[in-house]
Amino acid sequence: MLFNKTFPCLVLGETGVGKSSFINAITKTQQCGVGNGVKACTTDYDVINTNYNNNTFLFIDTPGLNDAKGDKDNIKQIKQAIVDYPEFRCILILMKFQDVRLPNSMVNTLQKYMGCFPLKEFWKHVFIIRTHADKSHKKFQKDKKK
Repeated sequence: MLFNKTFPCLVLGETGVGKSSFINAITKTQQCGVGNGVKACTTDYDVINTNYNNNTFLFIDTPGLNDAKGDKDNIKQIKQAIVDYPEFRCILILMKFQDVRLPNSMVNTLQKYMGCFPLKEFWKHVFIIRTHADKSHKKFQKDKKK
């Protein structure tokens, strides 16, 4: 007998890293609005669900950190998502391929959320996803020629 389980996944990252685009790609939908300028597109958290192998995956699209207008409202939205979906099973951290370190804002945010999981288990639920690899590859090839 197959059971339908629900797996909420919190999606975090800086503004412009491609959180909404990632969710659209993985769910094969266009449910998340995607920006292409410097202005953030996601201002409130949103939940996009998809079914796979008789399971439901809820991708919680959050506003970005290090936003030009400040992080106060965005962090409030992320906290609200955690309150509304306390059973989330994983945290997906998206960062641009060329970034070598997690930004301080992300480290501080993660430290706040570590309490959602038993301390020894927290990092078993965190996945880092690198985005913009196609753009980084082109820049690398260009720099290599110089």
